[in-house]
Amino acid sequence: MLLNENNPRQSLYYLGALVLQILKRKPQMDFFDLYEELNQIESVSVKILLYVLDWLYLIDKVIVTEDGRVCKCL
Repeated sequence: MLLNENNPRQSLYYLGALVLQILKRKPQMDFFDLYEELNQIESVSVKILLYVLDWLYLIDKVIVTEDGRVCKCL
């Protein structure tokens, strides 16, 4: 797992929590809309957001549809 001990705000755990907070308000979002909204809170790259979504998918918190929408699992 990618842990960032030098800057905990860039860890998958912290960023995953932010993504889940965003999806709590809007349960379905376009990938790039989610990226923009997350960057208003914490500056991240697309690559890091993809890692975060992979992790959230593995723990059954989100799914990503074929058309690029990120959906929060119930």
